[in-house]
Order: sequence, then C-alpha cells, then structure tokens
Amino acid sequence: MTYSEKVKAGKEIISRMEALQENDKITFKYKGQVYRLYCYSVYEDGRRSYAVDKVGGYGDGGMNIEKVGPTSLSLYSFDMMGQKSTYKIDMSLMEEAFTRGV
Repeated sequence: MTYSEKVKAGKEIISRMEALQENDKITFKYKGQVYRLYCYSVYEDGRRSYAVDKVGGYGDGGMNIEKVGPTSLSLYSFDMMGQKSTYKIDMSLMEEAFTRGV
C-alpha cells in the first residue's frame, strides 16, 4: 500500500472520529481483534479526547489517543507504577466495518 493510499484510508477514519459526540463510540477490527474507540470528552473549542479498549477484554485496560496523524493513531497508557506504554495503530489496517454505540 502506498503512502497516499494510507493517507486516504486515514482521512475516512479521522472524519468518523470527528463526527463522534461525547460518550459516543465506534468499533473496529485491527489485526483480528475487535476494539472500541470512545470519545470521552468534547471541549468548548471543539477538541476531542479519545480512548481505545478491547471489546470483551477484562482487565486489559485501554489506552488514550495522544495524537491523530495522517496514517496512524498514537496511543499511551500508564501502569500503577507510572510506567508509560505507547503503541501506534496503522489506520490502513483498521477494518472498515465501523459500527456506532457497541
């Protein structure tokens, strides 16, 4: 997949994210697992805060979205000792079968 194709795939996902209202969520498949992307806050200036967690996962915890880039989502979380973990999701690998409110 070329970089421009990855950017195009990312634009569609970003537009779906920007359409979410506070406490709204969408689900997607990534590398065979089902995840939920949750918009937990919409600020007065229109900025939104998002988190991602595994659907059906117990105790796995979720990760906050730190940055939305043109081709990837940068995630982070902290464990109970304050250790930061990071991960990048390639948006071109997110399956297009988005659903709301799951």
